[in-house]
Amino acid sequence: MVHTNSEQMAGDVGTVSIEMDDFEESCEATVTSQTDPLPFEEILDRPPRVMGPIEIETLTRSGRRRFMVRDISLTGLYIPGATAPVGREVPLRIPLPGEQAPLEVAARVVRCDEDPERGLGLTFSRIGWEDLLSLARYLAPRL
Repeated sequence: MVHTNSEQMAGDVGTVSIEMDDFEESCEATVTSQTDPLPFEEILDRPPRVMGPIEIETLTRSGRRRFMVRDISLTGLYIPGATAPVGREVPLRIPLPGEQAPLEVAARVVRCDEDPERGLGLTFSRIGWEDLLSLARYLAPRL
């Protein structure tokens, strides 16, 4: 809830007043140079990728299989040489250097390439906060 000039918001450390005019002005910032951050929508549309190889494990109908990931981002990954129907959700275990336990996530197939090379584009459909933070810690210094 946003409180106007005459309203007060009680917090653990005292009382805070938010001026609506100041709040509105801060929301009008625009991206004006190449060094400014990208709009959030653009980041989600094409987040920065870190090139592999990273070995992952998935559970398939024929048992556990290991694959090498070509690239990975905060929103998904690409597995060359694999095929699966678009829309299928697959469980993944992703061990990352420096992390005690592998990430346990689910990813949905959003692209299945047949030509010229086979491969799958997957987007994370279920990922816990701790796994997301671990992935961000791994990706950030490599971007």
